[in-house]
Amino acid sequence: MDRWVVTKRAAAMLVAMASSVAIVPKAAAQGCEPIRFATPVSLGGEGQAYQPAREWQLTLGYRRLVSNEWFVGTKESSALAPGGSSPVFKIHTFIADVGYSINDRYRLRLSVPVSTGSLSRMWPDRARHEQSVTGLGDVSLMGEA
Repeated sequence: MDRWVVTKRAAAMLVAMASSVAIVPKAAAQGCEPIRFATPVSLGGEGQAYQPAREWQLTLGYRRLVSNEWFVGTKESSALAPGGSSPVFKIHTFIADVGYSINDRYRLRLSVPVSTGSLSRMWPDRARHEQSVTGLGDVSLMGEA
């Protein structure tokens, strides 16, 4: 591929990106509860870029989520929620991640998330009902190289 074709393609991509930003002045998103939580990633903050051979590593993570507001557009409007009152979500997620490095190149990791949560909201009978649940999330076994 000659230099002129590469330059032309790069210019076309730059124009496409710039025009997409200029055309869309405002973006809106659908509201949803951010309940998914992944194991914290080790970025070598302790001076290690990777886990040394034949070593175990345990990572524990915790996340607490409480949501009790109801939005319509950009404004909080709990009175417009079903039943005239905002639903209340309370979610606690714990993750245990165990890693073992077979050698300097290969590592195995097992990640086990456990969540407990509740949802409280007004129902058509004008009474506030609460539902709760506890269980395992997506358990994963990974091989890394």
